[in-house]
Amino acid sequence: MSNINKEICMRGCRLVTKVTGDASNVYQFVFNPKTEDFSEICSCSEPLEFELDVDGVYEIVTLRNNDAVLEDGGLKIGIRVFSAREIIDSIESV
Repeated sequence: MSNINKEICMRGCRLVTKVTGDASNVYQFVFNPKTEDFSEICSCSEPLEFELDVDGVYEIVTLRNNDAVLEDGGLKIGIRVFSAREIIDSIESV
């Protein structure tokens, strides 16, 4: 299991928090590479902490703007997992 513990800054938003810190009205999502969907795990009354069952390179991302902001003003957070092909392509393009 890979544990991500780093600061995140939501672009276009004032929220700056740690993944393991508390943040109200934020929803935790994990990226499923097979379906390319975000699956909700828990709301952020619990600490934000992402556990991935994959090894690799990933980044914390927001969803598309129209999906990212909830009716109550909350935000959705997602994780994008880079495939080995994407990593190789990015190295070769340098």
